[in-house]
Parts: sequence; structure tokens; C-alpha cells
Amino acid sequence: MDFNSLYPSIIQEYNICFTTLPISNSEDDLVLPDRSLPPGILPTEIRKLVESRRQVKGLMNNSEISNDLRMQYNKADGVKINSKQYVFKIGMKIKQEVNKLYKQVELDIDGVFKYLLLLKKRSMLLSL
Repeated sequence: MDFNSLYPSIIQEYNICFTTLPISNSEDDLVLPDRSLPPGILPTEIRKLVESRRQVKGLMNNSEISNDLRMQYNKADGVKINSKQYVFKIGMKIKQEVNKLYKQVELDIDGVFKYLLLLKKRSMLLSL
């Protein structure tokens, strides 16, 4: 058995995000976000990526497409975002929310990659 997108699924299922995790005084206790909270930034963005990947897989199953196009769809380990402005907008939103909630955790945008080569199919990289 294999879970479909295990880590992204867990993040979405339990709404795990810097913007939703309660601040705890104890490092030993794991406290999950309250189920009544709206989805955090990370679960929301992951949901969009997973839905986009499902669409690509649906396109791959179309028997009318060429083998070349099917191979291109199969090589997509993520979703291509064509707008640098969109990437920075998401990154800034995440940065602001995390930095607003935490005093010791400081998040910043390190870089934006135009091209990315992943050597393992099961890798997940979120690069903003």
C-alpha cells in the first residue's frame, strides 16, 4: 500500500502550518491546531498543488494524446508557475504570517528558481 502524497495529505488533514499551530511552552507536547480554525497558508497552497497534479494525471490518462505529450506530463514532479510576481506574493504572505506569530522563528524568501531538476520521483520541494 502507498499513501497518495502522504506528507501533503497529513498537512492538509491536520491543518499543520506555522499560522495555525498553537504556541506551546513545552517542547515535549505535540499540540495539533484546533479543528475550527480556517485552513492555514501551507495547507491551502498544498491543496492547490495537489489538485493541479491530479489534473495533469487526468490529462495523462487521455488515450488521444501523443506519447511525447504523455511523457512531458509524466515528468511534471510539481506545478509550473509562470509568474514570478505570483510566487513572490505567496512567499510574502507566508513570511508575514509566520513572522507575525513567532519571535524566534524568522522566515525569509531565499530565492526563486526558474529551473529545477529533481533526481527522485518521490521528492517534494516547495521553493518560493
